[in-house]
This record gives sequence, structure tokens and C-alpha cells, in this order.
Amino acid sequence: MMFEILLVVATALLLSLIVTVANQTIRSRLALYKFLKTYKGLPVPLDQVSWFSNHMFKWAMDENCQTLNELHKKHGKYLAGLIHELPCLSTTDLDLLKTLVVDSASKHINRAQLKIPMKELESDCILFARDDQWRRLRKAFAPALK
Repeated sequence: MMFEILLVVATALLLSLIVTVANQTIRSRLALYKFLKTYKGLPVPLDQVSWFSNHMFKWAMDENCQTLNELHKKHGKYLAGLIHELPCLSTTDLDLLKTLVVDSASKHINRAQLKIPMKELESDCILFARDDQWRRLRKAFAPALK
């Protein structure tokens, strides 16, 4: 009797894991296809795309952004990708950065909030800055871009 209960519980857990992974994979693939259709013309290194669409986050988080730097050397100033299901753009174009940080600073739109706890990135990372933190970081970066 106890063995049968354990078997049912183990089967239910395995089935829920399979459904969760399948759901995430399908959502990620659909987000990627929608992204590719919507943002035609932006280089997306598809050989680097993961099944769970965290590829942009993965590129930026390796040691000294080495993968991201290599991809920029291969594909140019702009790279498009996803962080989870959110579209993102990576650029090495200083003129675009100057436009965003200096020229259009008053038109700031808060960055998307990732739904994962990342206190070390949220504290002083301009990519995830919001409101007053964005203004403080922008003022610190602006002289370097003038």
C-alpha cells in the first residue's frame, strides 16, 4: 500500500515537471518566433539561442561579457535577443548610447523588472535601473559620453 502511494506521488511529480518544462519551452519558442518576425533586420545570433530564451542574459553574465564581445565582433554594433520573453538590444554604438543617456534622458522609460531576485545587479546596474536610480547613474555616465 505504501509503495503504491509513493509510486503515485513520484509519477505526479514527474508529470508536473514534464508539463512545466514543456510549457516553458513552448512559451520561449513562441516568444522567439514572434521576436524574429517583429524585429526583422536586427542580427540575432541564432546559433547561440538556448531553448529557454535566456540567451541574452547568458551572454552578458559570463566572465567580462566575453561571449557578448565576441558576438559583437562577429555580427556588428547591434545584437538583438531575449531575456526570458522580453526583447533586448545590445549595442556598441556610442552615438546611440549618447542619444539615450544624454540627449533623450528626460524621455526615460523604466526598465523592465525581471521577476528573479538579483540584488547585486539591481543595485548599480544601468540595465535594470529605475526612477531615481536611473537619474543618478545617468548623471555619472553622461560626462564620459559627451
